Amino acid sequence: MELNSQEINKLDKRILTSLHSQTTIDNYGAVIRELVQNSMDANATRIIIRLDLNSIGAIISDNGYGISPDNLDKIGERYSTSKLKSWSDLKNVKSFGFRGEALHFISSMTDFSIISKHKSYKSAFKVYTNGSSKKICIYDLDKNSKTLFHMELIQKAGTIVSFRNLFHNLPVRRKHIISLSSHKLIEQVREAVFVSLIKNPLIHIIVYEDNFKTGELSKCFEVNCQSGSYSDIYKNIYGITNLVDSMPISAKFMNYTICGFIGEAQANKNQFVFINNRPFCIPSEHSKELNKLFNSFNTLDSEQDLIKSSGPFCQFQTFLLYVSTPTETSELIQTPSKMVYYSKHWPFIFEMVKKIFIRYAESRGVSNEVLREKFLKTPSPKKQSIQMSFSPSLARFAYNSNMKSNDIQEIEYNPQDSYGTGSPRKKRKSNSQLGTSHSCVSSHSPSHIKIESSISRDDLKNRNYRIVKQIDKKFILLSMNKEKANNLIILDQHASDERVKVEKLFKEFIESVVDPTINISLRLLNPIEISLSHSEIGLFHEYIENLKMFGINFQSSNNKILVTHLPHYLLEKVKDDCKFLKLSLLQHLHDLENKVKSTTLGDNWIADINALPRVLVEIINSKSCRSAIMFGEHLTMHQMEVLVRDLGNCKLPFQCAHGRPTIVPLVNLSN
Repeated sequence: MELNSQEINKLDKRILTSLHSQTTIDNYGAVIRELVQNSMDANATRIIIRLDLNSIGAIISDNGYGISPDNLDKIGERYSTSKLKSWSDLKNVKSFGFRGEALHFISSMTDFSIISKHKSYKSAFKVYTNGSSKKICIYDLDKNSKTLFHMELIQKAGTIVSFRNLFHNLPVRRKHIISLSSHKLIEQVREAVFVSLIKNPLIHIIVYEDNFKTGELSKCFEVNCQSGSYSDIYKNIYGITNLVDSMPISAKFMNYTICGFIGEAQANKNQFVFINNRPFCIPSEHSKELNKLFNSFNTLDSEQDLIKSSGPFCQFQTFLLYVSTPTETSELIQTPSKMVYYSKHWPFIFEMVKKIFIRYAESRGVSNEVLREKFLKTPSPKKQSIQMSFSPSLARFAYNSNMKSNDIQEIEYNPQDSYGTGSPRKKRKSNSQLGTSHSCVSSHSPSHIKIESSISRDDLKNRNYRIVKQIDKKFILLSMNKEKANNLIILDQHASDERVKVEKLFKEFIESVVDPTINISLRLLNPIEISLSHSEIGLFHEYIENLKMFGINFQSSNNKILVTHLPHYLLEKVKDDCKFLKLSLLQHLHDLENKVKSTTLGDNWIADINALPRVLVEIINSKSCRSAIMFGEHLTMHQMEVLVRDLGNCKLPFQCAHGRPTIVPLVNLSN
């Protein structure tokens, strides 16, 4: 039967409810958020949450004013609310919720019940749903005191809400949520609690996880900040190690007030803006601009970098900005999740935020003039090609021993770039030095170079060159014949040998990792104990198989892990440095969580370098640098031939382990 001949019918009410509910409640954390905010709207000062991750449920107990028996029959009815009576009330609404939708949708997707005692009544009452039906009865608190979760909270007044089997009537959504790890579900709860506490920072909240195998409760986190400090709340929820060097901020202009904090964290995910108690979704272009500003701090001439991305650690900026502005009705009705996606105040707020961040940078030692010049000048990245240029000025420059890798511009796969995703990409610009030492860092930059000719990997592999001589015990001069042109190029002996060695070390290590007959895990004579937050413990268990793959084994108990095995590279570096090991492992776990690193290895060792922990990449890079031929070492003709031949067999012959160029063109002798 053709579609246009079919009868059009109105959707069943239950189908409509299921479809609409998914726009309001789309994950586990959203349910917790709605129920916690209901408790806060009931003037609760203490909230206790028991997470049931086995059935995907929870019990939330509070000491709020409770629900009157007269209103019990309206619980869960759509568009039934005690917070709003007319449109004129909307602008002055102070509560989180007012739509009358959350409990309706939660009860439609879960096995749901409420036990509540109003302060004006001696008895408690219970409301529970069974499919489409709802039942109400008197509840005997004394009789059920031993089985009721934290019954003491509602002895005078309060409410206990419980739900189980979230999305039980939505098979696809249910399958997805069951597949999530405990760590990811608890992280949703952390964010739900954090977002809710912004409006009421003095409320005492405890979150437990129910171990369905042992029947025991373990505390996930507790928030009881009498100071009302947002940074203290953040540390209580996410762990004190997830926020370092935090600084409170405060600004006021006309009717706009901004307060909060700015700090650093290893996880690039916690950047919050709230407008009048509601989370605001920062426009992507503005988010990029703010992070671009922070990333620029690392290149500025300052006493202390604000973004630390050197070595195996990468600190990201974490901030919370609480903005008070004149209330706009449009900001209250955009989404059921209470997220604000558009605010007419935001353009002005954004300008204030930029000034706050600049002041923050200045307070950390960044020069005012340099910072403003750097921030205001935002040139677009240069289009790169594999072409390389020849000019007499470059020859003089190279011979004077200063060069930056961005002067040879190319697009190639860069496995050393552990910040990437493993796909072909433009090379990150990194400083280099071809001076009297073998360091791969420099602050010099040459003049602009025209792009006229190219050198390919095949030119080296097919030996389309002739070695002329060694220059100054630093470089190897080559004459390359190509396309009826005689090109003179210079090869950095240290950078070239470093490339040869780093590829050999990476290949050997990755092949040993994937070889089931080789055990790369070495037992520590003195296991290293590391103290962690509950969230960090969850990360270790989430990616335990990935850590084992790289020879990292541990045992856990309470809020500590005991590292018992490490691969030899890491063992040599760490020794007994507990802090270094902790930061290195957490960096890798955050990279896995943020999908910066792949969780598995493939069959291409050069591509698999991107899956290695940053710390291992840094160690192998450093090892190849230290063991490579140094400046000042004399090379025989045979040694030079072997070096150039081995470089031609490399996967990425044109850069050393740190991104410094191995080959620089000097002049086209045909011209």
